[in-house]
Amino acid sequence: MNILFHHTAVPVGVRRFDAVVQEIDFLRSHFPGEMISLRPRLRSIIPFPRFFFGFQSLRWLRRKERAVDFHHVFNPDLYLFPVLKWLKRPVIYSPVAGLSKTGRPPALSLNRHIDWIVVNSRRDWESLHRLGFNNLRLIPPGFDRSGFTVSRLPITDRFILLVGSAPWNVSQFRSKGVDTLLAAARNVSSLKLVFLWRGYHVEEMEKRIAAAGLTDQVELINEVVEVNQVLARVHAAIVLADRATLVKAYPHSLLESLAAGKPILVSRCIAMAELVEETGCGLVLNDNVLEDVVQGIQNLRTGYREYQERALGVGRDRFPLSETLAGYRELYAAAKQVRP
Repeated sequence: MNILFHHTAVPVGVRRFDAVVQEIDFLRSHFPGEMISLRPRLRSIIPFPRFFFGFQSLRWLRRKERAVDFHHVFNPDLYLFPVLKWLKRPVIYSPVAGLSKTGRPPALSLNRHIDWIVVNSRRDWESLHRLGFNNLRLIPPGFDRSGFTVSRLPITDRFILLVGSAPWNVSQFRSKGVDTLLAAARNVSSLKLVFLWRGYHVEEMEKRIAAAGLTDQVELINEVVEVNQVLARVHAAIVLADRATLVKAYPHSLLESLAAGKPILVSRCIAMAELVEETGCGLVLNDNVLEDVVQGIQNLRTGYREYQERALGVGRDRFPLSETLAGYRELYAAAKQVRP
């Protein structure tokens, strides 16, 4: 078996911070394959329509295809890159951020060029099935919790939140709730925020923290750290977004938080909200607006002991790697049999 993995993540210099690349690396540790970026290098310097992603490598792709069994494409949303129409081998597609409830639904014409669509959540599977897609595979996310230890932090004068999924561009300060959380900290003096950053727009973030007068309430971590150690000194984790395609369906920072026995806060548009409502391991926020975020944080703090116990159970019992690997093993075996 030989797989060619495609992704649209950020440039190589910050790849270690990208959850999608981490997921592909995990799969490559169990299934042989090579990884390639569909995103042109120019895309990090000047605007470049994603319609043309991959064409810069088309000649290489066509040659490489002779030695691969199939392709596996990872992209936030279910978008048919035109370059995929030129490929001869079967194509598996993972819309890793899930489906938007407000955007344009994916066209059924995707079926002509994509052999299987892999989703992580029942919500996305049902949405696509209702639209008429039958080439679906539901493979639940797996998570290696071996590097995380359960830690309990008593609530004193400060309630500390770990903020995941840092923005890649300035517009995401708003759409990923960074500005909302800074405003929440200004409104709640007992709230402390710990941001895990990715190297982008550090000076802009520092400027906003200073302008808001929050240097004592906000910690900005802009380096590779042992996340388990950071989780030991926070009470919970939060990921905000104003649309589903901004973050993974199951953000790594929230999975890590549950593995450490810490409850989570998540925007309703993110697919993981379904799990939170089902298990009570945290709270779902209806919108990325200040009032809702502040109320959610206060509610989590008030009922913290109960939410923490539920988070402990979810972190211990959910996301087994064996189930995830079994799903991919079955899918890849089927894809290998389909060779034109």
